[in-house]
Amino acid sequence: MNPFERLREQNGQALAIVALAMTTLLLAIGLTIDGGNAFAQQRATQNGGDAAALAGAVKLGNYAACVVWTCAKPTDADVKAAVDSAVTQNAITLNNAYYTDVCGQPLTNAGVKANASLSNAAKVGAGIIPPDVGGTANCATGTTGPTRGVLVQGHRSVGTFMVGMVGINSWEIQTLSTAVSTYGACAASQGCGFLPIAFPVNITGCDGSGKAVDSGSPWQLHTIYVFPLCKKDPGNVGWLDLNNGGQAGLASQILHPSNSPIVSPSWWKDGITGNTNNPAIDAAMWALDGQTVRALQYTHTCGGATNSSFPTINTAPNYGCASGLNAGSGSNVSYRVLSLGFTLCSATMPGCPQPHGSYTHASNKAQCGNANGGDNNGMVGCIIGTFVPLSEVPGATEGGSGDTSPVQLIK
Repeated sequence: MNPFERLREQNGQALAIVALAMTTLLLAIGLTIDGGNAFAQQRATQNGGDAAALAGAVKLGNYAACVVWTCAKPTDADVKAAVDSAVTQNAITLNNAYYTDVCGQPLTNAGVKANASLSNAAKVGAGIIPPDVGGTANCATGTTGPTRGVLVQGHRSVGTFMVGMVGINSWEIQTLSTAVSTYGACAASQGCGFLPIAFPVNITGCDGSGKAVDSGSPWQLHTIYVFPLCKKDPGNVGWLDLNNGGQAGLASQILHPSNSPIVSPSWWKDGITGNTNNPAIDAAMWALDGQTVRALQYTHTCGGATNSSFPTINTAPNYGCASGLNAGSGSNVSYRVLSLGFTLCSATMPGCPQPHGSYTHASNKAQCGNANGGDNNGMVGCIIGTFVPLSEVPGATEGGSGDTSPVQLIK
């Protein structure tokens, strides 16, 4: 081989190396440009999915509010419209959206846990919001609860600029977002004062023998009532032993709430024993004169074990009461509770008695009177105040008639 032939061969090899290097360089540049764009698009798609899930969860918060208050419940179509509007505004594609409980567990149309593949999960837009079948969500154990969230599967197809030279013409971006409404779930640590009492959902008084009498008509908002404490049956007020301190710890619990978030509806055990009509509890209740706190209403009572697992007793009216509703005494009963707000009377509020409007026991029956059909001989005391929307409770922004329920992304 002469020198000129060797030079031509070396030039050819150098050209091949340069071509390969240029191709590698272009591919690296392309991956940088297209990869950076794909990353930005992935974030935008995730944000769009998050917005869609949040919009659906807000609607579901209002659905939960209407379990407590008389209002028009949003429909599946309303939730779908909220999700679709957010999807459109964020220029993403909606693959599917599903209903979940407050833990983000997808639910079936029957309101129970869906399988992992979501093949039997309730789709947003399919015509039904899964019903509350009585469970209390427990994220640690996987027990499902009422419909409180929306899982959104988002998608966006992103065209490439330079990596098409190696056959990659688009990136297919898939995202998952789950948002839940925390309506009725607010802890003392979140600034939510709490009265450890469950009131009946209907106006209830005491007859002459001390038994509770249900009028069949619900309490009204912003109306001052005297809530008589009846001597017999579960009574028309259930004291909740949230810190397991019994009657001795009740005054402290009233003044210094330690409650964890209470998701409604759910079952709560009343373990208070002993006399709740005493000077310590009087003083604790009087300290709340004029304040607005969270409280509970109860729809059912259960005299035995309650079970929120499925499929055990998950239909109306028992909703997990294994031994029969409306049984047991006031100190040995579980209450199926809903959340709301309560303002205790004060001496300066129009329509409230003097000197303390919030609470009185039998030593001062003059404040209790014969309100709501009660009889002094059938009472052991009374609580005086008015129910208010949760939106009026300091520290708790749950509820109200508009789209104001608190929501949060959990996945």
